[in-house]
Amino acid sequence: MKFEEFLKIYNQAPLVDSSTFALYSQNPQDLRRQVREWTKKGYILPLKRGIYFFNENYRKKEPSLSFIANFLITPSYLSLEYALGFYDLIPEKVTTKAQRPDPNQPQKKLDKIEKTYYNV
Repeated sequence: MKFEEFLKIYNQAPLVDSSTFALYSQNPQDLRRQVREWTKKGYILPLKRGIYFFNENYRKKEPSLSFIANFLITPSYLSLEYALGFYDLIPEKVTTKAQRPDPNQPQKKLDKIEKTYYNV
């Protein structure tokens, strides 16, 4: 598949999921190989393994950060404070930091509590 054909199929989508390659290609492995080459050339940008979006030259829709976050980590949700701040219904700016626990890191004991302060 040529990049122009790929662009016609996926340019209306804000993100490209490699699980849909089998729908549009006789051989999805070849399409995955081509996507790797297009990534090296800079036509598309990887978000994580199997999820891509087009660079600025080819992108028709700009995906919002909340859409990308929901796509990358499912299930996910937006807090009420974030939603109210997004629509300027509360005067203060809401900043959120979310993290998925790393299974490779050992669990911290309760006797050593770390405090982290954030400027809001």
